[in-house]
Amino acid sequence: CDELPVRSFLKRGAKYRFRGNDPRPELARAQPSWTVHYQEADWYKHLVLNSTSSQLYHALCNPDENNNICRFDSTVVLPEDLVCDGNCNPDQWGTSKVSCECDIDQARVVRIDPSPESGDSAIYYEYVPDACVQMAFPETVGAVAETSSSSSGIMCADKRLFVGGTACCPANGDQNAKHLCVFRSERVTFDTAQQRCVDAGLQLCNWDTISESDSCGYEMQGEWTGNTAAGFKFSWSNATCTMKAQISQEGTVAIIN
Repeated sequence: CDELPVRSFLKRGAKYRFRGNDPRPELARAQPSWTVHYQEADWYKHLVLNSTSSQLYHALCNPDENNNICRFDSTVVLPEDLVCDGNCNPDQWGTSKVSCECDIDQARVVRIDPSPESGDSAIYYEYVPDACVQMAFPETVGAVAETSSSSSGIMCADKRLFVGGTACCPANGDQNAKHLCVFRSERVTFDTAQQRCVDAGLQLCNWDTISESDSCGYEMQGEWTGNTAAGFKFSWSNATCTMKAQISQEGTVAIIN
């Protein structure tokens, strides 16, 4: 998976599945159940495509040649490489931003805002990541930690993969972090998380706690709901992480973090 091209979601062959008016992903970790009724842009951040400048918008809209009305297909496969559209500053709160494609590592669900061409309601497409192999013992590892506490839930992960959120601490040594994201439950590489912290005047750290951020969505489903499996749990940390192999008498191998 570490050999996937940069912004593979814009490369020839990238696949998107039509989700209609439902912004919840089907192929990624489920959103906490309490978010079901709060999915509009005013509540949670989405990756919004610019109808004027985004090549990805044009590919998903598939406008009619005569009236320019979008013709949404159930599955869209990009026929050629596309150029990313726009830059923006990741933040902890706020509503959706338009034109942020050049600042993300991987798309999840993209949003097409209502317009005369697309209809009266927002339309969503889910990006289908390419199938790839993740190495059990990667060459470069970093630490990702559970949102609830970095000290109780650290595990090792490949720094080159999009598997963690961004958690940044103040430069004064305070270990109370905050999340930064472009859209809800965004995953980034270690290097992207580190650079985002620097750009915000903060630093990647071995944080103690993280401020809750419904907008970024790096929270766990509460135990009071009876479903602790939902919600994106892990964010990058600069803690030291070492992977070890434990081999049983039968020859099976277990990973020890």
